[in-house]
Amino acid sequence: MKRILLIVAFLMAVAFISAQGETPMVQAGTVTTVQQAKLAGLDTPVSLSGQVVNRIGDDLFILKDDTGEIRVKADAGSISKLHLEPDSRVRVKGAMEPGLALAEVEAVSLSVN
Repeated sequence: MKRILLIVAFLMAVAFISAQGETPMVQAGTVTTVQQAKLAGLDTPVSLSGQVVNRIGDDLFILKDDTGEIRVKADAGSISKLHLEPDSRVRVKGAMEPGLALAEVEAVSLSVN
């Protein structure tokens, strides 16, 4: 069982490294699409508009635009105050931060469109 887990982990690491070599990272300026945000480096400023797909706990939700989906981490009070629910249209300003396994935006401000 341990051998299988090690093989799977190795293959995932190789796939991740290979995928990063195929797509250039967005470097300068504020990114405005989910696709650009997923390619952006740490602390890259983002300004995204889209639709809430679903909430994950009190401080996390999935945002979708025409280019894809991304996790957004925000202050739980901000999310509750704006009554963010699935299908809410929202604008997120913040910066990219490392997630556990996925790209994630650390929101500085949220507003409902």
